Amino acid sequence: VFANYAVRLNIGTLIPGNIYLNMYIVLGLSSVLGAPVSYIVLYKIGRVKGFTLALVSSGLFSLSMIGIVTLTDIPFLAAVTSLIGTAFATTAFGIVYVYSGEIFPTPARAAGLGGGSSFGRIGGLITPQLPLLAKAWYGLPYLVMGIIPILTGIMALLLPETMNKTLPETLLEGELFGTEKYDNLYKEKNEGTSQAETDSTKPQTLNNCYSTGHQFDSTSIDPYYTDLPGRGHM
Repeated sequence: VFANYAVRLNIGTLIPGNIYLNMYIVLGLSSVLGAPVSYIVLYKIGRVKGFTLALVSSGLFSLSMIGIVTLTDIPFLAAVTSLIGTAFATTAFGIVYVYSGEIFPTPARAAGLGGGSSFGRIGGLITPQLPLLAKAWYGLPYLVMGIIPILTGIMALLLPETMNKTLPETLLEGELFGTEKYDNLYKEKNEGTSQAETDSTKPQTLNNCYSTGHQFDSTSIDPYYTDLPGRGHM
């Protein structure tokens, strides 16, 4: 979120050249460039590696701006560099929402995704103040915009991969996800499910009961369902 908003909210101050042309190039074309990058990351590389690659690439392009902005005779170069960096930042922004929805177990998915999104907006509150750092040194805003995504991307490597994995459904599975204990727990769960689905343990259906004349208690199916032969309405 920080890397994405840092560029989008400071196009007029951190990217030299025409502000309107830069907005078209950075905001418009970055979405077009980010589409194939997102596809490769989400379906080929994986969530964690792709997230790290997107953040580190975005940070490196931000650091390169320190030298590029001094080339006043080639302002278009700064816009192109910002375009590529923004495309990677936009990709990371999309990945984090997909990954958050997968890494949190079902009971905590909405709260985890909403809480992460709320805390992420702290970066959106800080980024409009980045140009003020240029009063100390012109390259300081780009340095901050580069270091934070790179460090975040490196730390993301500690997270478990969710691509082509069985996602956690309970809080216990969420705590164990990405460990050997989770794999063993899922294996035992599958074995128990397979055994429970044998013919000897299958519940007798309503149609089978009618055809065989078997007597059963309707309350075992639904205590409020009384429209059965021999029973009155409650």
